[in-house]
Amino acid sequence: MDVAKQELLARVAYLYDVENQIAKTLDIYWTTISRLLKQARETGVVTILINSGINWKWRLNNGFNCNT
Repeated sequence: MDVAKQELLARVAYLYDVENQIAKTLDIYWTTISRLLKQARETGVVTILINSGINWKWRLNNGFNCNT
């Protein structure tokens, strides 16, 4: 498997874990999370920016813990 594919798989797994943590913490469904994030972006409450310099491997080595 090439490196780009491995990185994509790692990102998907990380984001899946984060979304699952949000759902558990707030006791709401993923569909509700998606709707709320969309509304937050549309109303300007939040701006989501992903920097290409994020070190995904560092996050992976820390067990997908979004608090690190």
